[in-house]
Amino acid sequence: MADGHEPVPDDFDTEVDGLPAKAVEHDRLPCLFHLTTHCVLAGEEFAVDAHDGDRLRLRWTGTDPATAARLGLELLGDPGSFGTEAGVGERTALWQVRRDLHRVSPPSGDATGDATGVEGSATQRLLHRIGHHLDTGALAVC
Repeated sequence: MADGHEPVPDDFDTEVDGLPAKAVEHDRLPCLFHLTTHCVLAGEEFAVDAHDGDRLRLRWTGTDPATAARLGLELLGDPGSFGTEAGVGERTALWQVRRDLHRVSPPSGDATGDATGVEGSATQRLLHRIGHHLDTGALAVC
């Protein structure tokens, strides 16, 4: 999908969310992943559900109703799901999380696995080991 600031490639043939896009057959994708944008607002972590200009629609990653009430969050469609809307400038951090859903072929670069059984480049294997240590509590981040 083109972001609206780049020239649209000639082979883009459809629109998604009002932006130019191209439909691609699933088996032609080298990988399939999901990106989630997160931010910090009022000291709490939120996932960014949508944006409209300089306004962000946020879904709180916590679940405690008392904390949600203290933060003035509204109940979203799902029980235990709370959210709010905020200006872009109100957040204090912004990052994205990539979750790989499917890989058709091994990534380019070093396709040999390591002791963890993870294939891919040395950087991918290092990031996997760091994530594993964070998951198990064997590595502290300061």
